[in-house]
Amino acid sequence: MVKKQLFVSCIAVCFIAFSSCIGTHTHILDIGEGIPLDPLFVKTVNTSSFRHLMLLGNELFCFPELKDVSFVLDTALLEEKGRWSSIGKGPGEYVHAIVMNTEPGDTSFWILDERLHKLCRHVKKGSDYTSIVEDRNILYIPQPPIGGGCVLNGCYVVGSAPFGIKGTSPLIVTDCDGNFHRSIGTLPDKAHESVTKTVLDGRMTDYRTYGSEIAACDTSFVQAMTYYGYISFWEMLKDGEVRLIKEQFLEPIKYKGDNTLDARSLKRGFIRVAMSGKYVFATYCGKPYDDRYVANDLLVFSHDGEFICRYSLDKNVGEISVTKDGKTLFAEISDPDVGIAVYRLPL
Repeated sequence: MVKKQLFVSCIAVCFIAFSSCIGTHTHILDIGEGIPLDPLFVKTVNTSSFRHLMLLGNELFCFPELKDVSFVLDTALLEEKGRWSSIGKGPGEYVHAIVMNTEPGDTSFWILDERLHKLCRHVKKGSDYTSIVEDRNILYIPQPPIGGGCVLNGCYVVGSAPFGIKGTSPLIVTDCDGNFHRSIGTLPDKAHESVTKTVLDGRMTDYRTYGSEIAACDTSFVQAMTYYGYISFWEMLKDGEVRLIKEQFLEPIKYKGDNTLDARSLKRGFIRVAMSGKYVFATYCGKPYDDRYVANDLLVFSHDGEFICRYSLDKNVGEISVTKDGKTLFAEISDPDVGIAVYRLPL
């Protein structure tokens, strides 16, 4: 009888340990079989891979990985119209440009230069890129620093924080001057909050394994984790308040002994995320850690987080940008040459 009780106790301990390794969430989203989707056409581009693609009206701005001068394509045939911006420290110049998001009306957009610590709003006054002027130039030094994000309501920045202040979450909200407003975002469970790293003279939480891509449309924004299949849907309210609408988990959570995500035992997460006026589009890797970090799956959600469909693409896709009506997707491809593929989405 004693041996039987001991055996049962051992089984219970093992089950608890296993449960702590895979996390507390049991509802995993079933994305089903992908719908094959071929591009309408493909345009090869003689450049390195892209850091950003941005649609503004009938023009596609392409920021190469190794340069901060974007070239501008028309959206009809992807023919080059010219170049925008330049490398430098003056007005309209950047050292390391991060495209944040466009604004309602499709005539203005935000860019963050994390090295020059400036957050700039640009407005297109005329019919094409040659009429773009710098509308606001703000000194932006957030604490903690962010690795990309979006500007909402013209005055709040939501960013992914690789190193968070102790007790915070992997996303932060600041004002446009960089002043800390609040931390937001869900960790898969509380265990990770015990992981700290000394940064300069402060204790900060290491959230690098919870790094995220962020996209926005009007007052809605989406967080999609890069190391893990997790995506969350949010709404920006007044005064910087936010509301979590829905979370979706694509696989169970697994941890290493120090409570950091066990990336090598997980599938790679999302590469990029974009929003139209009605839908969320996310390129999902879903491959083991040691495989190529590329996406062949395009997942579509509603703004309130409901899964709609999965498209299987015939190309390796990286950066994406989507039209406001959600009907056309522009995607960076690299198989083997770098180019832009145009997809018509039957939504």
